Amino acid sequence: MLAHVTVVRGELYPISVCNYVAQVDDSPDNFVEPMEYKGFLASYQSDPADDDEIDWIKDNIVDRYGFEKDPKMDAWKKQPDFKEDLGTDEFVSAANRVKRFFEKHSDWGTTKKSPAFRSKDSCLKLLYITAARYLLVIHVLYTQSDGKVAPCESNGDDNTRIPDSVCYPVPCGSATCTSDYDVGLIGKDAGYLVEKFNDYFQSSNGFGKPSDIVFDTNVYAFTFEYAMPFLYSGLPTDFSSGVENEEKTIYYRMQELASAYYKVFKYSEEFFQKMKDGAKMAIKDAETEAKSKLEDWLDTFQAMNAKVPLKRGGQLNSQEALRAAHNAEYVKYVKEMSENGGYSSAFLDDLAKALIYAAEAYHTRGAIRHVVGVTQMKVSVSLSTEDLWVSMIENWGDANKEYNHCNALEECLVKSSKYMWRMFNAMKRIRGRLPANETDGLVEFDGKDFSNPEYAAKEWMDYRKQGKTKIPAEDIGDVRQFFEQFHCNSVSFGERFSPNCISKMNDEVNAYNKILAGLVKDDSVLPGGGGRVKGFAELCIFVALFTFCVLYWH
Repeated sequence: MLAHVTVVRGELYPISVCNYVAQVDDSPDNFVEPMEYKGFLASYQSDPADDDEIDWIKDNIVDRYGFEKDPKMDAWKKQPDFKEDLGTDEFVSAANRVKRFFEKHSDWGTTKKSPAFRSKDSCLKLLYITAARYLLVIHVLYTQSDGKVAPCESNGDDNTRIPDSVCYPVPCGSATCTSDYDVGLIGKDAGYLVEKFNDYFQSSNGFGKPSDIVFDTNVYAFTFEYAMPFLYSGLPTDFSSGVENEEKTIYYRMQELASAYYKVFKYSEEFFQKMKDGAKMAIKDAETEAKSKLEDWLDTFQAMNAKVPLKRGGQLNSQEALRAAHNAEYVKYVKEMSENGGYSSAFLDDLAKALIYAAEAYHTRGAIRHVVGVTQMKVSVSLSTEDLWVSMIENWGDANKEYNHCNALEECLVKSSKYMWRMFNAMKRIRGRLPANETDGLVEFDGKDFSNPEYAAKEWMDYRKQGKTKIPAEDIGDVRQFFEQFHCNSVSFGERFSPNCISKMNDEVNAYNKILAGLVKDDSVLPGGGGRVKGFAELCIFVALFTFCVLYWH
């Protein structure tokens, strides 16, 4: 039985059971990115050579290998695993032809917006191009692994079987024409293969640039085995318990917290300073280990940033340069893990350092468990309060990323809605675990209207799923009701999202952050949560684990 993994851009995470995936209706990622029509020429004439290539892709990749299109939209509902085709003359020939196509169209940001491949009503041509991309990525992985890589498989209990070398997850669920395609490799040799894949793309034999730039693909290693080891079979006997025990120590609890703060750092140094300083001041003086370990991890990540900056600027003044430098740092750590067998709780440090440089990925295992296990899969993964804390912080960081790339308020709220919803969901869960005397003045989540921030973000997330780019003008009253929780009264459509309002939102998130920091103990985890999975029945919900559904991140 083939195994499956879902990876969302910046959020590598598992979704099992293909039929179940199709029923997940609250994911904001299953949509086609709207096309900008400014300057769009209705009389645009496509290149006949490109049209011929699209026709060839349809006949020789889409139809030949059994891609199945969703009848209701330009999206794949099923994609092949290529298991019997890897290395065959026909497959190699197809991959070589696809490579020539992408040598001509080697910037995905341009490709996915080109009127050559999209119109106002259809992006079918672009969807065919994503099928070609998938084939080429798998071919490169196969050749760079010297024929060792294969589709991942599951055992009799439907857990993903750790291979002797390395495997790739098979797409499951829906992928649209604007979906990215990220691969979470599994197996002890995954770190080696990530290095070879990246080196190939950045070499003269490849494209001379990172795969992320060419066609929005990144390759990762080890992320989910460490975040959710109970989903795998064949890991070292003491691996799962070792990871869980280490995560309860103050050393690794502060590692997760510092790593989450550095997600905010990437998009707002001001808010990063407020949050990490607020936590340091709130941790009680008696908790000397917590204070010390948090400071140590903040210093570690600061030193890493000084050596290879986490943000664009200086010598890394282009997205291509930044991605190439970050890929090299990411590979350094995951390759070292492969050199030492891949799976040991002793490698939690290496993985945390690697994820700081991963392309728009979650930094923390806690955020992965919250977003994947609970908000996406609806399974009874028992989240620790620390899991929710770091997820709140990370999703706030990601929301700020979107604020930095939008203008009008009514557009920003839609664009950032999935991160705001995840953040508010974490905050609501945290609030339910806090002592009653600690909740005074905190943002509340009781209402069934726009006074409840989680409710509001969910409504705007639904707009996004429908392909809408902004909140309708008649809904300004709902938006104002939302902002009352954040004490922001000057709210207008058609104007820039007020930095003052964003700052007030940060104050409310930081209020939760500081209260949690004040509850930290050196020798015990925060109250609430428990083991990773509540019982075998819930664990079995992850049938056919680990599909690689490519969902849209931006």
